[in-house]
Amino acid sequence: MAIYYVDPLSGSDAAAGTSFGTAWATTQKAADTAVAGDEVRLCATATETPAAQIDWDTNAGTKTSLINFVGADATGTPLTTGYYTISGSSLPASTSLFYWATAASKYVRFKRIRLTGATDHNVKFDSSASNFSTYLIFDTCRIDSATNDGVQQGYSQFNYFLNCEIDGNGGSGFGIPADSIVSKAGFLRLVGVSVHNNGDTGVDIAYRGNYINNCLIYSNGSSGIKLGREFDQSIISNNTFYGNTGSGIGDAGSAIQGNLDGIITGNSFVSNGLYGLEDNRGGNVTAYIDYNHYYNNTSGETDFAGGTPGDNNQSGDPLFTSITSGSEDFTPTSGSPLIRTYVNNGNIGAVANTSAGGGGSSGTAHTFAC
Repeated sequence: MAIYYVDPLSGSDAAAGTSFGTAWATTQKAADTAVAGDEVRLCATATETPAAQIDWDTNAGTKTSLINFVGADATGTPLTTGYYTISGSSLPASTSLFYWATAASKYVRFKRIRLTGATDHNVKFDSSASNFSTYLIFDTCRIDSATNDGVQQGYSQFNYFLNCEIDGNGGSGFGIPADSIVSKAGFLRLVGVSVHNNGDTGVDIAYRGNYINNCLIYSNGSSGIKLGREFDQSIISNNTFYGNTGSGIGDAGSAIQGNLDGIITGNSFVSNGLYGLEDNRGGNVTAYIDYNHYYNNTSGETDFAGGTPGDNNQSGDPLFTSITSGSEDFTPTSGSPLIRTYVNNGNIGAVANTSAGGGGSSGTAHTFAC
């Protein structure tokens, strides 16, 4: 295993890259060089501003030996707070910041990296290749302020986002292009992620095998999550959906066919502009839906015929710590109906992380009241 360094202030792509003193200047050089088992330390001496998209198709890790790109401080020590920042401010118009074009498995991990300000998507996967499986891990990263989607998905990707913040993008936080192949984009894993203040949907889901747990999905310009073609083999559990312009969980409309399958449980739906949970595609509701909380959603709890699914739902003011825009803290305070009302005396909704860790925007660790 080799350790390489990138220093955007003083590095050179003609250097060896094997020490901080001989660091490369660009992430692209590292992406073209590092192989399975290698670690690349991206040193926060300055914001990196590439003049072209960063292409990730040269090398790949393996399932047991990933390539690791780690944000580091200005001396090359891995960060424990904050991010190494890559900005799209110098990109040509309509250019994505990180780009994968081929369907080969990649096995790359990114930690404590901020991708911001792309003139198209901050992260984009080619939409023309079927069975596009990249196996990427974004750990404690921030993806924000792109002109279009924060992340535009491809076909069946198996990508993991852990303890990340996806915010302020002009399109969706996680979007899907409008073509037939990517109507099967799926297998998305989000754990401890904050998806907020994006111009369109928080998370677009078009296909099966998704897992979304312990996430804060709020103040997005459409639904918090939008369900598309299929939803089977998916789990949406213990998330907080607040103040989205559409429904907390909605769907792509009556033109979408198929059943509502999977599991939707332990979620809190509060003050969304339409329903808490919506499904108007006309298929059968075969999902397990229970132990959810609904409060103050403009159009009602759900739009299901026969009433809201489940016998163990909660209602009433969740008594969040703060719903002030820009300093949201969705920790429920004493007396909240979210506390100890889930399975095994657990709590409904998400437990946010600190902003330094890439989760909730308030920077307040969530400790449930007793």
